[in-house]
Amino acid sequence: MGDLERKRWAEEELRQWHRVPQQAFRLELDVPPRKMPDHTNVPEANKMYTFAMTFKDKGWGTDYIDNQRRAELVFQQLLTQYPHSDKISDVAYELGDIYESKANKQFRRAAAYFERCFQWNPMSNKDARMRAARLYDRQLLDRSRAIELYKDVLNHETDAKRHAEVSKRLTELGGRSKPIIVVQAARLHWGYRRRAACTTKTRWA
Repeated sequence: MGDLERKRWAEEELRQWHRVPQQAFRLELDVPPRKMPDHTNVPEANKMYTFAMTFKDKGWGTDYIDNQRRAELVFQQLLTQYPHSDKISDVAYELGDIYESKANKQFRRAAAYFERCFQWNPMSNKDARMRAARLYDRQLLDRSRAIELYKDVLNHETDAKRHAEVSKRLTELGGRSKPIIVVQAARLHWGYRRRAACTTKTRWA
């Protein structure tokens, strides 16, 4: 048995370890805080982002899993080293996509990073609000948070298809996006007689 064979065994064992999804048992220690330093252009961070994207979503089978893990590690390193970079919103989105993907299926972690995407950059053109809302709705079954995010989509985004999907889903969930007519009973006093009357008021959900 030679050293080259032992080296091959060690490398394969290390690859297998990296292929096992690493769970974030405490999200508050994994996901950076909502408030980050002022963002600026950082060339080194831009290069790291481009490098990570050369791996993300590439390959099939174990190659795909390996490349997702490589991209994840580079993105996480970027957040650690350059929290002031103007790329961190895009990085958060890509991490959310990685954690939602079939290589991980860590839906709560994915939702948290999607939220950071639009929290760090409210003007982002990514569909992070929509992705987070779907996760809370379909996977995490946190319907109240899902409704909040669906309404954020209506308030902050202009994409017609997203609006149509959100309006339909809000109606299904009971978080209506249309005006509701509320009927209220009022009693009118005319001397000794009482007459019942109805008034209407419009409330927007």
